[in-house]
Amino acid sequence: MGFAPGAYLEQDAFTWIAAGDLSASFSLVFDRLSAVMCLVVTGVGGLIHLYSTGYMGHDHAYARYFSYLNLFTFAMLILVMGPTSWSCSSVGKGWAFAPIS
Repeated sequence: MGFAPGAYLEQDAFTWIAAGDLSASFSLVFDRLSAVMCLVVTGVGGLIHLYSTGYMGHDHAYARYFSYLNLFTFAMLILVMGPTSWSCSSVGKGWAFAPIS
């Protein structure tokens, strides 16, 4: 049961660029390391969400805070499952944009 050593799942979500012989697709890879890291990200993110409900309960920006927290968690999961440094770089640019908006 589980993955054989060296086995992984790869899913091509969509194609970013297709021009002639050049083709760049957005894909996600799930192997043993990314499985452990997904558990860490969702576990810590879940604990932060639980703590934040009490801490931010009376704040007027409650919805905005949780929107950014969910965006950050999503970006971390994409970072963990991204197969290339290019996908990690694009997620990093999303992190830089989130606090500005």
